[in-house]
Amino acid sequence: MLKFLRHSLFAAICFLFISAINAQISTYPYNEDFEGASILQTANASCVATVAGATISGWFQDTLDDGDWRADTAGTTSIGTGPGATAASSGVNVGMDVNPGTTGGIYMYTEATNATTCSNSEINLLSPYFDFSASSKYYRMSINYHMFGAGMGSLHIDVYDGSTWTDDVWTISGDQDTNWHFKFVNLANYNDDSVRIRIRSVMGTSYQSDMAIDDITIDEFTPYDYDIELRDAAFTQFEYPIIRYRQADSIGFTGTIKNEGLNETTQTKININGPASYSTSIDFDTVQSYDIATSLANDKFLQSSIGVKEFYLETSIAESDGNISNNYDTLSFEVSDTVMAREDIEMATNGIGTNGGTIEMGQKFEIIADDTVTTVSFYIPTPNVGDSVRVHFRNFGANPGSILQSSLPVVLKANQNWYTARLNCAVPVSAGNYFASVEQLVANQNMGLGYTNEYHNPNTCFYTTDAGATWVRLEDQNFDITLVIRINFNLDVDIVAESDSTCAGSPIQLAANNGKTFSWSPSNLTQTPTAKDPFMSPVQNTTFTVTADFGCGITRTASIPIYIKTLPSGTITDDTTICENKSVVLQASGGSSYQWLSGPANGDYTITPQNSNAYTVRIDSSNGCSKLYTVQVLVNKPSVAITGDTLVCSGTKANLTASGTST
Repeated sequence: MLKFLRHSLFAAICFLFISAINAQISTYPYNEDFEGASILQTANASCVATVAGATISGWFQDTLDDGDWRADTAGTTSIGTGPGATAASSGVNVGMDVNPGTTGGIYMYTEATNATTCSNSEINLLSPYFDFSASSKYYRMSINYHMFGAGMGSLHIDVYDGSTWTDDVWTISGDQDTNWHFKFVNLANYNDDSVRIRIRSVMGTSYQSDMAIDDITIDEFTPYDYDIELRDAAFTQFEYPIIRYRQADSIGFTGTIKNEGLNETTQTKININGPASYSTSIDFDTVQSYDIATSLANDKFLQSSIGVKEFYLETSIAESDGNISNNYDTLSFEVSDTVMAREDIEMATNGIGTNGGTIEMGQKFEIIADDTVTTVSFYIPTPNVGDSVRVHFRNFGANPGSILQSSLPVVLKANQNWYTARLNCAVPVSAGNYFASVEQLVANQNMGLGYTNEYHNPNTCFYTTDAGATWVRLEDQNFDITLVIRINFNLDVDIVAESDSTCAGSPIQLAANNGKTFSWSPSNLTQTPTAKDPFMSPVQNTTFTVTADFGCGITRTASIPIYIKTLPSGTITDDTTICENKSVVLQASGGSSYQWLSGPANGDYTITPQNSNAYTVRIDSSNGCSKLYTVQVLVNKPSVAITGDTLVCSGTKANLTASGTST
C-alpha cells in the first residue's frame, strides 16, 4: 500500500507539473510585467547553464537551450550596456523597467558577463499557451525591449502552433541605443490556433550586450488588408570588379520584407536613394499573406570619394496601414582608404612572370586618407612550389619610385593561392599615389602572379627587370590587365576583457590583441606592466590604457574602463569562549545569501567543538561578489591538580590541596 501511495503521489506531482506547463490563456488582454519574478540575479552569465534563472508564473525557462534569462532591477553592473547605462557608466541604481517604470521595477534580461564564452548562445523564455481558436478575432503581441551595447546580439520572437515552431516572426539585432523600445508583433496568422511564444536571445560578442525585455501584452486587434513591413536591409558582400586606381568598389543591397496584411501583395518595391543622385530599387514578385521575402537591388553603388555615405530605403506599396514607421530604413558606411576594391577572382585564372631572369611587377594605388600600410596580399593561381617572392611598397610619381618598405621572402606552397606578406615596418602614409609590387626571386621560374583581363586602367601596371632602374608599362607589352594585388591597412590595438567589472579586491586580466611590446598604465595597479595580458588590481573605478609598440617607431594606444563592484556587507557572531563539551550557535546575516564553510547555508550553525577553532562564513551578493567573515571560538579546558593518594592513621588529619582554577 505504501508503494502504491508513493506512485500515486509521484503521478499527482507530474500531473500538476504538466498541467502547469500546458496551462492555456483564453482571456484577453493578457499582460505580464515580470514583477513576480522569483529571484533577482546579476551574477553569472546567462550561458552558465548550471545557474538557474528566475521563475515567473506561467512562463518557463527552456531546458533545451544554452542557459536562462535572469530577473533584475535598477540596472546591470556593466558599463555601456543594460537599462540606465551610458557609454561611460553602468545603469546601477539608475536603470528603470517599463512597467511600473521605476528603479524598483523588475525586467528580464540576459547577462553577458564573460560573453566571449557566451557568444551566439541561445537563451529562450517560453510563454504559456494562448488559445486564439475560441473566436474569429485576431491577436497581436506587444513587447518592450532594451538592446544597448557595442557587442549586442539579436532578439527573436518565435511561435509554436502545436506542431511546428516558426522562427523569426519578428526579430531585431544590434545596438538599439540607450532607450526602451516598443514593438507590436502580428499574430493574426494564428487566429485558429493555440500557440506558445518563445522569446529567444542570441547573445552578442562581448560583455556589452545585456539585453532586456519587459511588459508583454497579448490583445485583440484588427489587421490591415495590405501591410508590408521592411524587416531588414543590408549591404551585400560579393566579389565585385576592381577599379584599382580609383580604389573603389561597387556596393550592392539586399532587402527583406514581410507581408503583415490579410491579402497577398504584388509588385512590391523597396526604393533606394543615396548620394550623388544614386537611386535603384529592390523588386519583389507576389508575396502571400504573412510570408517573408528577400531580394537584391537592381543596380550597385560605386563610391569615388571619402566620407559617410547614407542610403534611404522605403517600400512603395500603397497600404491601408496608417503606420509607416515600419516601411523604411537607413544604411550608411564610411569610405576611407581602408575600403579596398575586391577583384573578380573567378576571372583571375592566369598568371604572369618571366622565364628569363627575375622580375618585379605591381599596381598603382591612390590612397585617399591618412593611414598605415601593414601588409600586401597577392594571388597566384598556380604556384611553383618552393619558389620565393617578396613584396615592395614604393612611392609613385610618373613611374614607381623609391622603396618605402619591403617584406621578407615568401615561399610558395602547394594548394595555396592567396599570400599576405608583412612589411618589415608598417608604413604611415598620407593621401597620394603609391605602388605595391611582387618580386620574382628565382631566376627563369615564372612566378605566375594572378591577373584579370577585365577592368583595366591605363598607366597603373608596371614591371622592371633591373631593380627599378627602368620601368615599363604592361600595356606596352600588350598586357591590358589588372594584377591581383591588395594593400592592407589598419594597424591598431584593442583590449580584450572577459568583463568590464570586478569585485573589490579581486584582480582582473586584460589582454592586448596586437603589437610587439606593451606598456600598461596605471602601472602601480598592474601586476606586470610590460606583459601582453597582465592582471590588474584596481581599488576603485579605473580606466586602464595600453601602449602597443609595433616597432619602427610606431605605437598605438587603447583604453578600457573597469568598474568596481561593491562587496556585500554582513554580520557574524562575535568571538566567544565556551566550556568544554558545550555547544554554541553561530549566526550570520547580510548579502543575498551566505554559506558557512563546512557548514549549512543560509542558517544558524550549531557547533560543539573539542578544541579552539576559527569558523568562516562566505556572504554572497547578487552582483557576483562575496566576502569572508571569521569568528574565533575558544574552548576553555580547565586543568586541575590535587593531592595524590595518601595513607593516614585513624583519627589523624590529612592536608589535601587543589590548584589550577580560580575557585
